[in-house]
Amino acid sequence: MIDHKHKFIFIHIPKCAGISVGRTLCKLIGEDSNNYEGFKIHHDEFDEKIWNEYFVFTFIRNPLDRLYSQYRYRNFLYKHDFEYAVKNMKELYEKHYNFKVDENKTGDLQTILDHYGEWIHLPSQKEFLQGKYSNQIDKRPYIDFYGKYETLQEDFDYVCEKIGLPKTKLLHQNKSENEKDFNYERKLF
Repeated sequence: MIDHKHKFIFIHIPKCAGISVGRTLCKLIGEDSNNYEGFKIHHDEFDEKIWNEYFVFTFIRNPLDRLYSQYRYRNFLYKHDFEYAVKNMKELYEKHYNFKVDENKTGDLQTILDHYGEWIHLPSQKEFLQGKYSNQIDKRPYIDFYGKYETLQEDFDYVCEKIGLPKTKLLHQNKSENEKDFNYERKLF
C-alpha cells in the first residue's frame, strides 16, 4: 500500500494484522477501507526514489503464532493435526486448490499475481519480504520500521505519529472463525 500524500509504503505480510492495519490506514487517508484486500496490495510498483524517500514499514509476528493463525484461518488446513498441517502446508495448498505452484514463474506483474494468488501465505516472513511468490524485489533494505504483532497498537501509534496521521485504535479484522480448543507449544517440531 502506498500513499503519496503522507509518503508512506506499508508492506502487508500475510497473517500479521495487515488487514486491520491497511483498512485503518485507508480510513485515515480518506480511502474506502472496504477496497483494501490482502493479496492485491502486495504488488504496487515503486521506483528506487520512492523506496528511499518514503517511510516504509511492515508488521511481523512470532513465526509459530503466524503459522497457527494461518492454520486456524484455512478450513482445509484446520481439519488436520497442527503439526501435520505445518509440515505439509504446501502440499495441502496444492491439493485444495488443485494447482501446482511454479516457484520460478516469470512474465509481467499481473501474470505473476494471477499465478500465485493464495501462495503468498506459504513463504516465511523473510522470504515474503525478499519477494518470493511476487515481484522478486528484496524490500528489506528499504524498511524503516518493523512493527510487531505482539505490540501492535503501540507500534501502529508510532507509525501514525511518524506519517502524520492521528492515533487510532485498531479493530481486529479478518479474524479466524475456527475456534478449536487447541493449545500448541511454542517450539519448533
